[in-house]
Amino acid sequence: MKTILIIEDNISYAHVLTTILTAKLKVRPLHAMDYKSAQKILKEQSGEISIALIDFYLPDSDKGETIDLVNEYNIPAIVMTASLSENTLELIQSKKVFDYVIKEGPHSTDYLIAAVDRMFKNRNTKILVIDDSLTTQSHIRNLLEIHQYIVLDARNGKDALNILNSDSGIKVVLLDYNLPDTNGLALMRQIRASYPMNKLAIIGISGEENPNLSIKFLKEGANDFLTKPFLSEQLYCRITLNITILEQFNSLYDMSITDHLTKIYNRRYFFELAPKMFKNNLRQGAPFTVAMIDIDHFKIVNDTYGHMAGDTVLKSIAAVLKKSFRESDVIARYGGEEFSVFANNMKNEDAFRIFDNFRKKIENMKYKISDSDFNVTVSIGLCTEAMESLEDMIRSADNNLYTSKKTGRNKVTL
Repeated sequence: MKTILIIEDNISYAHVLTTILTAKLKVRPLHAMDYKSAQKILKEQSGEISIALIDFYLPDSDKGETIDLVNEYNIPAIVMTASLSENTLELIQSKKVFDYVIKEGPHSTDYLIAAVDRMFKNRNTKILVIDDSLTTQSHIRNLLEIHQYIVLDARNGKDALNILNSDSGIKVVLLDYNLPDTNGLALMRQIRASYPMNKLAIIGISGEENPNLSIKFLKEGANDFLTKPFLSEQLYCRITLNITILEQFNSLYDMSITDHLTKIYNRRYFFELAPKMFKNNLRQGAPFTVAMIDIDHFKIVNDTYGHMAGDTVLKSIAAVLKKSFRESDVIARYGGEEFSVFANNMKNEDAFRIFDNFRKKIENMKYKISDSDFNVTVSIGLCTEAMESLEDMIRSADNNLYTSKKTGRNKVTL
């Protein structure tokens, strides 16, 4: 569990922060009332503290001394203040501060929680800086490392492409226009051939006084553009905004491919991913199995115990499926009480045993609704021989599923 140090002399506000941080981010808060008590906590527990939330105006510190104290331990700091004069802002900006928040109501608390959450995420977020100037690279790296980003850098287009192709974890590219072996626009076109805007954010950068350059960058596929020299906060805000957009897109995409009840893939995604895997297995000559699974007498469960009981059964079977098969397999809710599995590299002679073990697990599960106990079984149809198309294999597995049903249920047929 991550630990957060809250340095705040207002006990009520500190209590609010402690409660919300614990509930929303599952962290362990420590509280210091002033500089002196913060000094004591840091001396004893600095190695455990992930971030410090610092009230700028403390009884024994009102000129940023507490920020300097936290910086000595290389702990990221977020500054909180009820008022922000130009002098105070300049002082905060002159120090190593992750962010600052003006305490002006509930929205400021929401912003603060989001900033803490962002800092935790930033520690796993990679940014590639493409610029031939070592001075610029060093300056941007220092700024980004204050925000806890993992920073990679390249000085030319060739190195940049090599880094992108070898590291799939990069989320943002900061791309300068002037490069020794190409220009930013040409390099961006190469990058966009493999990395669409919803997978990788590109922020163009240039010091040229050409108002059309930003337009060209945006039209060619940049997510954003910055003109040198830029303020550090401009850089932070643009990067945060673009990462947030990527996360929101990915969240929407995950929702579109996930069954809302069971949290496994839905039928749509099964038919998006399985055909690619089918072709890949055929090309490599690798064995694989297609399975269709149906819950026996599921209507009776709903009619007897209610639809909430039916939902519980569906979710539990989906959970057992996820535990019984590998991440490389595609497991989906095919529709209603039916599930499908595309099992990669599953040898024909192993398929029956593996799916029969899954069947037995379901048979042995017990459900309790009010004073009633019940269990369910599943019927399974397999296709282990490669056919001309995935649809043919699904049809074969479905026919075998029908045979399982017709000949007594709670069995595997191949």
